[in-house]
This record gives sequence, structure tokens and C-alpha cells, in this order.
Amino acid sequence: MNKYFSTLKKRANDRAKEATLSVLGINNPSLRSHLNQKMETDEKFINGPVFEQMFSWERDTNYQMQDLVSEGLLSQAVVDALDSDKNKRYAFKKTWHPFAHQYKAWNDLLKKR
Repeated sequence: MNKYFSTLKKRANDRAKEATLSVLGINNPSLRSHLNQKMETDEKFINGPVFEQMFSWERDTNYQMQDLVSEGLLSQAVVDALDSDKNKRYAFKKTWHPFAHQYKAWNDLLKKR
């Protein structure tokens, strides 16, 4: 593999490690360090070139998260939980406009039931 892809692969692995540790919410420095080291020495997360999207997603300005309840796509409990102040990391306010591809995916998934 040429030098460019080796560098890209290393950066992708580093980002995958950090993202995984963050998503898991591991804040203990010793545990985080141990897992980081294990992820570095064990089999890598990313095994080939990775390309990230470089464009912005299109918002579906016709709908807000709250509207998806009446559309039957999300329950009120889910919308309330996503809007909660307790949910700082993954908060989606009731007035947030989902992306067009998200709305389409939710619609497509629920039509097949």
C-alpha cells in the first residue's frame, strides 16, 4: 500500500478508536488508556482505505422532529427523550429538521412492516 493510504489508514484507525471510546462513555483514564492500547495492538478497526463524505446532507425542511410523531415515524416518547436536556450528546430538539435521507429511510422502513 502506498504511503498516502498508509497515512489515511492510520488516521482512520485513530479516529475509530477515539470515537468508540467516546461513544462508550469511558471516562476513567486508566481504563481508557488500557482500551486505547489494546485497540492499537490488536486487530485494527479499519483494514483498507476509508473515504469520508465531503458534502453536506440535505435537510427536509418540510418536517421537524415533533412532526414525525403525527406522521407515525417516531413515538412521542422517542422525540421527548431526544429533546431532553439530559441527552446532551445526542440531543435532537423537537424543532430540529431531520435530513432528507433520514426521513426517507424512516418512511421506507415503516412501509415494509
